[in-house]
Amino acid sequence: MLSETCMKKSVVSFFEELEEKNFNKNIDDTIENAYIKDQTIKTIADSLEIRTSKFENVILSDVCMEGFSFIHVIFENCDLSNADFSESTIHNVIFKNCKLIGTNFSKSSIMNVQIENSIMTYSNFSVCRIRKLEIERTNASFGCFNDVVFKDILLEDCDFTGCEFLHTPLSGIDFSSSVIDGILIQSHDIKGMITNERGAISLASILGIIVK
Repeated sequence: MLSETCMKKSVVSFFEELEEKNFNKNIDDTIENAYIKDQTIKTIADSLEIRTSKFENVILSDVCMEGFSFIHVIFENCDLSNADFSESTIHNVIFKNCKLIGTNFSKSSIMNVQIENSIMTYSNFSVCRIRKLEIERTNASFGCFNDVVFKDILLEDCDFTGCEFLHTPLSGIDFSSSVIDGILIQSHDIKGMITNERGAISLASILGIIVK
């Protein structure tokens, strides 16, 4: 866990620089040790690398961060709804008590990421490479996880109702504490998937089984 002491470095100067330069490409492309709190950010420079930083009570909804790098970053109590994280590097990142409604993570590299107590309905993780992801107590319903490569995934008390997992093998992934009603998946990608009785009944229709 990052200490706030190491992240106190010049949050004020960080935003002063952004305001002074109108979020243009001349901003230094690396931000480190920033503690950003109680801010609303409507636009931001292109292709930033953000390291060892914390965002708390920050609104970044609808902001384009395509191609960014986030390394050792915490988002806590943030609104990232409809934000664009596509084609980004997201490593060693925590999303805690966040709104990720409709957030686009497609084509990103995701590693050592934790999402907890969050709402990420209608989020898009398609064509991601995901390794060491923990999702806990999170509503992920109606999300899109098509063409995803999963490795080392931990799920606990989540809702995946209506999610798409097309061309995404789920072998070895434990959904037994989560809801998977109405997920869209191909029959051969179910093999080796771990679920509970309710989940098995939901998956039965995909296999052409009628449960009475």
